[in-house]
Amino acid sequence: MCFTPLVRPPTTSESGMRRLLAHPLTRGLDIDDPSTTMRRRAIIESKPFLKRIYQEWYEAISSHLPDVSGPVLELGSGAGFLSGYVPRLITSEVFNCPGIQVVLNGHALPIAAESLRAIVMTDVLHHIPDPRRFFGEATRCLRIGGRILNHLHAPAP
Repeated sequence: MCFTPLVRPPTTSESGMRRLLAHPLTRGLDIDDPSTTMRRRAIIESKPFLKRIYQEWYEAISSHLPDVSGPVLELGSGAGFLSGYVPRLITSEVFNCPGIQVVLNGHALPIAAESLRAIVMTDVLHHIPDPRRFFGEATRCLRIGGRILNHLHAPAP
């Protein structure tokens, strides 16, 4: 998956809101830096309420997986822990970090045609520079009856 900055620069109010909402341990850090990802993972693990929110998202994702065989690819696995909820999950990111099985770009998935049960992502789709290209690649990789599950927990610009 290729994470890039917003296509349009954030407005002053968006930048200010992001700064206010950012956790003090990650404020101002590069989202594509593996150390930022590890800090985010530690924050999620240390806050029971936040961890429970992720658990609810992951339970929802797991309950909507199609009833076909094959592995599930998670794009932008980063700080998450979906692997505890989805058997045969392939975790991925655009950079190498702990817990990631494959580093990949969503525009050119290194996955065999018609091999995946599903492609899942949490708060990732708006980071993909060319969604049409991604969906073409995803369609190629999904088995008949496969699904793309996207969970977006914040409004995307």
